Amino acid sequence: MPYKVYSDKDISLKEWDTLTGNSFFSSIGFASLWRALDGEPLYYLDEESGKIKAGIGGIVFGKYLFKRYDSMPDGLFGGPFFASDYDEDERQKFLASFEKYIKRNNFIRANINRPSVDLGSNMFKIQTAFEHVLELSEQGYRPRRRAVGTDIRGAERRGTRVELLESETDLERLSELARASARRQGRKTAYPCQFFYRLLKLSAGNKNILWLKAMVDNKMIASQITFFEKEAALNWAFYYDKEQSYYKPGYLLADYALRYSIEKGLKYFSMGSTPGRIESVIRYKEAWGCREQSYNNYMYRNILGKLICGRRRR
Repeated sequence: MPYKVYSDKDISLKEWDTLTGNSFFSSIGFASLWRALDGEPLYYLDEESGKIKAGIGGIVFGKYLFKRYDSMPDGLFGGPFFASDYDEDERQKFLASFEKYIKRNNFIRANINRPSVDLGSNMFKIQTAFEHVLELSEQGYRPRRRAVGTDIRGAERRGTRVELLESETDLERLSELARASARRQGRKTAYPCQFFYRLLKLSAGNKNILWLKAMVDNKMIASQITFFEKEAALNWAFYYDKEQSYYKPGYLLADYALRYSIEKGLKYFSMGSTPGRIESVIRYKEAWGCREQSYNNYMYRNILGKLICGRRRR
């Protein structure tokens, strides 16, 4: 039986969630966020009699000669899922068929980011990436350096407070902080306001998203977004007003997210990767007690993709 391709509008939500074990990053709701960046969700499935036996979801950017595929963009988890009774031979046939689909449909680039299984692929090349991870326990966490606790207490003394970001009225200020962050790094803003608007709607009542803001008086000076994927937390995006660094909002937000993750019974807290391997950022993460861990991404480029994609974000 041939494999099938679905969009997020016609796939069975119940069957997909069952296959993925209710993975948040692979959820149909999360995938729909990327429409704000002109991305279209795509699902390649082995389906029989309405039951999904194997599948890989992703986001397609671009059209015609410039199509690009990400299992999930921007360092987020993605990859294939298989039913428990799907044997190794079936898995290899499914993955080989997916590779042929990518080539046959002229994708110039395809990324499968940190899958939970080894793809064993000749077409996709492994790229090792790194993140800083802190192991959590019921007893809490202990920063490696005493200065972390000093900065947390200093932020509280200076009147910095943490609140949930729940209102659309906060998004304009958030976009200002995001644009300022991008300018400091010499690049364009990665996410338009429409993306944050969609994320805010998704976060309402969603236990997999913790969206915080740091306030001084009545002004937001920083924001942090943390995602929860099964037993792990991922500190995904942090934006701040550099002129208000005196108030140490990053320390207070990280402390709140860590304590919240411990209360949820999670085992790991990732402070993410460090683009450019900036030493000061790495030292900051290590001060909390994080240790560097590696993981594999899988990358494919056709000839055109090698010429024009380079290391572009999407």
